[in-house]
Amino acid sequence: PVLRISYSTDAAPPSPPTPPTPPSPTPKPTPVGGSVTKLEVGLTSDSDDCEERESKLVSSSSDLELTKDGSNQQVIGIRWSSVNIPAGATVAEAVIDFVCDEQGSGQPTVDLAFDLVGNSETWSWEKKPSLRSLTTVTSWSITDSWTPGTVYSSPNIANQMNEVLALGEWVSGNAMSVVITKTPNSADGLRIAASRDGDGVGPVLRISYSTDAAPPSPPTPPTPPSPPSPPSPPSPTSTVVDITSHLTTGLDDCEEEIESGDLSIDSSDLEIAEEKGKQKLVGIRWSSVDIPQGAVITEAVIDFTCDEAGSGQPAIDITLDLVDNSASWLTSPPSSRSPTSSISWLITESWVPGNVYSSPNIAWEVNKIISMDGWVSGNAISVILSQSPVSTGGQRIAESHNGDGLGPLLRITYTTSLVIPPPPVPPTPASSSLEIKLTSDSDDCPNSKTHTCRRKCY
Repeated sequence: PVLRISYSTDAAPPSPPTPPTPPSPTPKPTPVGGSVTKLEVGLTSDSDDCEERESKLVSSSSDLELTKDGSNQQVIGIRWSSVNIPAGATVAEAVIDFVCDEQGSGQPTVDLAFDLVGNSETWSWEKKPSLRSLTTVTSWSITDSWTPGTVYSSPNIANQMNEVLALGEWVSGNAMSVVITKTPNSADGLRIAASRDGDGVGPVLRISYSTDAAPPSPPTPPTPPSPPSPPSPPSPTSTVVDITSHLTTGLDDCEEEIESGDLSIDSSDLEIAEEKGKQKLVGIRWSSVDIPQGAVITEAVIDFTCDEAGSGQPAIDITLDLVDNSASWLTSPPSSRSPTSSISWLITESWVPGNVYSSPNIAWEVNKIISMDGWVSGNAISVILSQSPVSTGGQRIAESHNGDGLGPLLRITYTTSLVIPPPPVPPTPASSSLEIKLTSDSDDCPNSKTHTCRRKCY
């Protein structure tokens, strides 16, 4: 006879069979954490918008002059008394909608900034717009002629709004204010918008934001006692990702002279956006941008390294190639691309060779690209820089890929929803089998009382 045995090491004794669990009721679907919420916020009082000029504060005018009344420069203040954005949210888009009240003139450039407090106070002479502590600014070069009754939207000011939300004292329902001033050294001009006294509405703040919080799970019905069950996978949540995209070859940046159409792809620098009085288009292409489809861009800026000292204070328009995978400049030059809407960049700071200078936030335009059906992570994105029609001239000179081996860098911050995988199941302990054989004829005996053996038989 052979004794056959199976054994295991480090294993707990087998658990008793689990009694069947009665079926749980099906919970109602709940929204997934990290979803995008959109809202519009209107003014609630005629005193929510005002004009500050010389030695008085006017909050009863039927319109808002951006930013000149007659010969007087003025500062515009707009306050939304209840903005329902939860603390910890991330704003992807924030724009102000103005309704044109009267025909304006020129092509003004204005700066927009938020009052940098967690709950903005009402306007008064002691707390007038020019005395507020402000966030960073977004410049708005208004080149369109406004038609009375038509709505016109500001650039995206989400980055500035996020500065307010990041303050510890922010609570949903608090007030936010925006201050609008004439951009220093910009050309004169005027746009006239309806105030709340004028049309009963005034400027409207439109916002898109996302939150990281997942909704609470429905309560679990009681079950009979049973051995512990493995934990359920966690609910989806949001994560923030920072990436930097580099140029990969000298063909990724170029200059196109507007007048002649000549394309240069081997220059050691990039003249933004004129050279010797001739305007240029500067094209920059990042051939592999690792952003998954469905992500939400909260910040996108271009870092330029100064190559030489420039001149003047140029006003630059930044647009993107409106395709889901931008082609090489050798295929088609910058002037032939279909552009997104533009982000204005008034460069007042003098550039010092070797220093890095960053563009305004172009997140809203990048979101247009990655929301296209054909976008796939690793596709190419291109940017085109041109001289703004309101520019008074000037030039900044940045390193190209041929110059320093890097060229302009694209820095992006985005959020995306993901499901954290459950912890791995520990491996089952290995089992072993063996056979034990008798070693002597005397190890077995017949079951008989007359037989003599070493072991007692029963």
